[in-house]
Amino acid sequence: MAHIFFDDKQIELNEGQSVLLGLLGHDYAIPNHCRAGVCQSCLMQAVDGDIPAAAQVGLKDTFKAQGYFLACCCQPNTPLHVMTANDLALRCPAEVVAHELINPDVLCLKLKPHSEFDYRAGQFISIWKNKNLTRSYSLASVKQLDESLELHIRRVPDGKVSGWLHDEVVVGDTLEIQAARGDCFYVADKIPHETPHNILLAGTGTGLAPLIGIARDAIAQKHRGKIHAYPVDSPPYYMW
Repeated sequence: MAHIFFDDKQIELNEGQSVLLGLLGHDYAIPNHCRAGVCQSCLMQAVDGDIPAAAQVGLKDTFKAQGYFLACCCQPNTPLHVMTANDLALRCPAEVVAHELINPDVLCLKLKPHSEFDYRAGQFISIWKNKNLTRSYSLASVKQLDESLELHIRRVPDGKVSGWLHDEVVVGDTLEIQAARGDCFYVADKIPHETPHNILLAGTGTGLAPLIGIARDAIAQKHRGKIHAYPVDSPPYYMW
């Protein structure tokens, strides 16, 4: 049985229990959402001890070097001293520059980061409502083509974040966002230019947003071949 040190207390972890579940079990309000290492909202920092490799999968090398890890994926084998992550190092303020409904249930939200913000079309970002509550949304924009980040956000019944974004957030507000993540994007140097290659993109609902970004990015990079985007429950609505 391993244990961690947090908030000047020693906390025992059961066999196979993650740092996140151990802390939640002791009534600590650790931010979390997917609990699968995707959203990265449970990012924490180790100040002493060995971090399991699985707890740092998908993190930037600079974050790994500073001891950041995903609490939901961290099952330490040795004592680990942990603390909450430094929010200032992980989040970026962004101004709301557009807030328009695409249809009664889907919001087109455009954000202008206050500083340089790197991303690839098709990735996703997290928006923080407060220090403990966050949700992730895919990007429909293309950095080389668009001046702002574009998100398509479906209203979820009783959604704590989607409802807030739909009903309370207005143009001119400043939101806190977290670095873009995800491996679904167009990589031109992986596709031979000698022969045209067709691309098939499939998604459902607002999941079409990142596919539009990927298609636009591919066209901007002079992709050779047809690009089809299919909603899974209806005929194709885009073809390039």
